[in-house]
Amino acid sequence: MNKLTHVFIMVAMLFISWGITNAHADCDNPCGALELLQCTAEAVGMGAEDFYNKVLFDSETQLDGFCKQPYSGTTGQQKYYYDNFCSKQAGEYYSYENFKEALDSGHFGEFCCKEGTTKEQRYKELANFFATIASETTSTILGYTRDGLYYRYEYGGLTGATMQDRTIYYPEDTWKVAALSSNKNLINTQIFWNGSEGEQGNTYYPAESPMKMAWITVTPPSGYEVMQMNEMIDPGYWCGMGATQLTKDTMVGFFGWYYNNISDDKPVEAANYKNFVDRYVVDGKLGFMGALWYWMYRVSGNGFRTPHQAVTNVEKPVCQDIACATMMVNGGCNHYPVNRLPYFVKQFIPALLGHDYKLPKVTEEAGGQTLENMKCPWKKDPTEEEKAEFQAYIDAFLGYCRPQ
Repeated sequence: MNKLTHVFIMVAMLFISWGITNAHADCDNPCGALELLQCTAEAVGMGAEDFYNKVLFDSETQLDGFCKQPYSGTTGQQKYYYDNFCSKQAGEYYSYENFKEALDSGHFGEFCCKEGTTKEQRYKELANFFATIASETTSTILGYTRDGLYYRYEYGGLTGATMQDRTIYYPEDTWKVAALSSNKNLINTQIFWNGSEGEQGNTYYPAESPMKMAWITVTPPSGYEVMQMNEMIDPGYWCGMGATQLTKDTMVGFFGWYYNNISDDKPVEAANYKNFVDRYVVDGKLGFMGALWYWMYRVSGNGFRTPHQAVTNVEKPVCQDIACATMMVNGGCNHYPVNRLPYFVKQFIPALLGHDYKLPKVTEEAGGQTLENMKCPWKKDPTEEEKAEFQAYIDAFLGYCRPQ
């Protein structure tokens, strides 16, 4: 090959590479979160990463902001977490690059791109997702606007002196896993339970996308024995982590899904859960994958939809906004009017769909209630009568949006 031909080939390859990496989205019909962000950013003369860092969030002070600050804790658990986890990817855990790499993994193709949904509905799913992760990790500094993704772990829940002290998220004894009989540090990635050995209980199959569940007898696979979930790691590790603050069974579910779908040597039948959690809280790409797994594949009951399936249900428009997303994630409306609703209405909907966009009011009669797409009842100190009224509405809403 002569030098001229070699140069020509190199230039051609550079142009091809440039074309791939700088390809423009079809902004008439964008598919997926990255295309949606690219289209919105281009409309205001910005790149997608700048838009993420300056409009959606505030990268200077907020994104992973807690780990940019000097240690200021008061408990032994807070010091342990800060010393061991904040030193890794400090200030970068929630970066656009980590978000992009999680999406580029190829395992969440329907996120903001469900077949049959409109451009508007795809933007609303992204706003729902951002409002959810922002409210789970907020610092409350900027009035619930751009202050989400501040904490990578639930700092306020770390009240113990040592990692042997229980947090409020310590799993009940009914949660079980299968530990390898020859090495109990290795936990089966394909099954766990909420029940007792020899009794009927919910059996979870986290390798599936979405997760599968069944009500059957708790029986460990051959070579494994049943272990209480709370025995497989120090009590202080049971704390919300990552963009959706995964904890307890949700972290174990993602652990199982990861080793069967993402890991380089997948499927992995058994893995070290502590090593996985240690990595999760220092690897922002993994943290965003956990949030996307929760949104796309985690179910809270047999025959239930995932949050993604609920908010993209084209046949039930009342389920497509933040009230439904809140109930699907929380099971209720905790602090809805003071964080999730402002994030959705004041920050992410205007940023993604424009300040002139008006959310339509949608109502539906179901379960003896008039459901509204933006109504999720919550009050700081409700009376017993109000509690019953709120719960009846929530039950009706979930009963309408959650079942498959």
